[in-house]
Amino acid sequence: MLLLLWGSCSLLAARLETLSWLVFPGSALLFSVYFYLKPGRTFVRLIGLALLCLVLIGRSSCRERLVIAGRSMEPLFPDGGSHWLDKTRPCLRLPDWTDLLGRRRSGALLRCSPLERGAVVAFEYPSLTGSFDYAVKRIIAGPGDSYELFPGGVAVAGELLKEPYASSISGQPYFPPLSADIPESVYELEGLVAYSMAHGIPEKGVVPQRTYLLLGDNRMESRDSRSLGFIPEFFIRGQIIQ
Repeated sequence: MLLLLWGSCSLLAARLETLSWLVFPGSALLFSVYFYLKPGRTFVRLIGLALLCLVLIGRSSCRERLVIAGRSMEPLFPDGGSHWLDKTRPCLRLPDWTDLLGRRRSGALLRCSPLERGAVVAFEYPSLTGSFDYAVKRIIAGPGDSYELFPGGVAVAGELLKEPYASSISGQPYFPPLSADIPESVYELEGLVAYSMAHGIPEKGVVPQRTYLLLGDNRMESRDSRSLGFIPEFFIRGQIIQ
């Protein structure tokens, strides 16, 4: 009976698509409560506790509610807006954790998959305080794409992008690059990646492998790849679900 119910939940999840995260944890939670409350041997209760742990880990690894801070993504993503973050894209990872010194540590990467141009993502980058700040930007170009920044827009693969979502694409205000320590993992990529994080990206070039060029929709009020450099895929924490 339990297997039949689980199969039904799986089929329902496939039909619900973006709401599937509610079905799997929900059904697993019911199973865990059932096994824990069911009278019997100790191992039955252990199964319930194990299922409950899987629910908690899966929930924190797959979805998160994110509040937009700042005006860099207006008008579609105004300051204070709340959106779901799909944390399985581009990289599925274990939940973040805190060490004995109170420092936040990123969960281990399990797999990474490419993201499409135009996707809105949340990413982290090293801050002046030594920790990591979060930002929400749009993917303009992906690994291997040629690009060129103009005062009135961006050209990718030789074609000027049409950006109906943008409230301001003209003008490039000066945001100085961050004088923060660059993580060691960045130096495992092409040398241009670390250089861009310290000096900003060049106005014309090719996006290095395993990185993305990210810009805000409101360019006049956005600190993005122009000053932060190319963003490694493992800095991206998830894709915004619109």
